[in-house]
Amino acid sequence: DDNDDASDPAVSTTADDPPVPAFELPTLVVDNLQLTSVTARVLDTNEGQPWRAGFDGLDIQVTGAEVGDLAEQAIALASLDLDLKGITIDQPPGFSETPLLSMGSFKLASQGIDLGASRASISDVILDGLAISVERNASDEVNLLNLKEAWLPASVEASGDKQDSSVSTTDASGSGFELPTVVVDNIELKSISAQLLASIENQLWRAGFDGLDIRVTGVEAGDPTEQAVSMATFDLDLKGIAVDQPPGFGTEKLFSLEQFTIISEKPDKTSKELVIKQVSLTGLTSYVAMHADGVSNLHVLNKALLGKREEPEASTAEPTSDRKASSPAPDLQPVLFEQITLDGGPVTYRDEYFAEETLVAALDNICLLYTSDAA
Repeated sequence: DDNDDASDPAVSTTADDPPVPAFELPTLVVDNLQLTSVTARVLDTNEGQPWRAGFDGLDIQVTGAEVGDLAEQAIALASLDLDLKGITIDQPPGFSETPLLSMGSFKLASQGIDLGASRASISDVILDGLAISVERNASDEVNLLNLKEAWLPASVEASGDKQDSSVSTTDASGSGFELPTVVVDNIELKSISAQLLASIENQLWRAGFDGLDIRVTGVEAGDPTEQAVSMATFDLDLKGIAVDQPPGFGTEKLFSLEQFTIISEKPDKTSKELVIKQVSLTGLTSYVAMHADGVSNLHVLNKALLGKREEPEASTAEPTSDRKASSPAPDLQPVLFEQITLDGGPVTYRDEYFAEETLVAALDNICLLYTSDAA
């Protein structure tokens, strides 16, 4: 019966009924939250062989947490301490026994974060013992692509490409989601190493570095679209850079550098400049050679690693000049270099192609010094 609702006293149809109040979640307050000795493993079978990724320990402690309206970014933490240890990602089958990625530890500490505020402060970010090994085997397979294809089939990747990849900072209600300026007092990267291994003419070729230490203080990162990043100091120490010769060009390194150092100086509080006190390159050596057939070691290496490049298809994107005109000018921090030094040798060029007799040009001792007027 169409009149049942009208006769039912439990159902009101009058326009004068009060509106139903909106449901509001209360602010959640947590004095102390701890996660201790958390471990995680991902186990898979790749080409019939076991594969593993995971970490050995995760500790998190949060104090004074308040979570309110997420749409208003009402999340505040009195303190946050995170300690992640023993991260390992195995190589897929067909590559070396060296892990694709390993990391000793990652630590993050903050004495207070409020996402609703204009600034979010982090005390320390420390990454220790990161090692990366990118490899290409004799079958021209690259470990990173092999792993990507195993975990992300082509059908899934193709469907993802069809989706709009643009990221909007406006939510459904129309309110803007604004990221706060992130301020980090201290960032340290310790004992970082990386290598590229490739099979060239059935011989192992390697390029990489043995140790990288970086320390940055007083970092402020604002709007990423404006590249608004500044820092108080930046110190870098890179050691053991070496690039092997391709097969057929001897055992002397194509390029090597014992140490590359950047030392900065903390400026006064009124200065916005990043002052680089010294840039130093020590132990630079290089050996470039061209055989009698006109083929150089650089040509062989380029062809072996990059192969024949296909001509790019005509782009339908807007011209570069138009894109640059519509993009805001980056807010780059001025950098002052006070001194740059270079000490190395030998740097050798050997040519067997252009003349009947072998031509050898070498610089055994190289010493360069640049000093700015402000130093």
